[in-house]
Amino acid sequence: MQMLNAAAQVAALALAMAAHEAAHAGMAYSLGDPTAKLAGRLTLNPLKHIDLVGTVILPAVLLITNAGFLFGWAKPVPVDERFLKTRQDAILVSLAGVAVNLGLAMVLGFLFQILWANQWVDKAGFIPLFFLYSVIINSVLAVFNMIPMPPLDGSHVLRLALPRDLSLRYQQLQPYGIIILFILLATGVLWKVMDFFIQPICKIALGDLARILYGG
Repeated sequence: MQMLNAAAQVAALALAMAAHEAAHAGMAYSLGDPTAKLAGRLTLNPLKHIDLVGTVILPAVLLITNAGFLFGWAKPVPVDERFLKTRQDAILVSLAGVAVNLGLAMVLGFLFQILWANQWVDKAGFIPLFFLYSVIINSVLAVFNMIPMPPLDGSHVLRLALPRDLSLRYQQLQPYGIIILFILLATGVLWKVMDFFIQPICKIALGDLARILYGG
């Protein structure tokens, strides 16, 4: 059962991260930037999006230590904003990954409700675990990536939305963003804030099945 659980988490994480990065690449390409497509990133193949630390080392450590959850990130998609016509285009590229993660959480959650209600899945099998973890992981990635801290998508949206002088000052946080994020994650503060948004998303996606996660 433990191996089945781990396999479902890994599969859900791979899909969520690949879809997130492919969405950035697809939106950029549709708005005139071919950079990601030329780099081979306009694909759902998770192998094309692997980041050594975020996709391999961190998830492996969490699995080995039985952390109880799986988390990670993919290699950022290259975007050349010089190909984009407006700031709004750049914001759309930044939001594309989050939008796809939210969409996946909802679609897979609703599909899981249908399968479960009609008893079309083995309740102890891989498929229900995959759907459950897909809802959770996609929700986590959507919320996490909207945090306005470099290098996350939310920071790009804020940078582009701010007036130029404030944007330049804000970008000075870039070298320290990862450090700040790790501190906030390690102290548990960020998880509590994120969970405030993650719970409603999961409950909407899973309906009555949300009690499996949050007790109703």
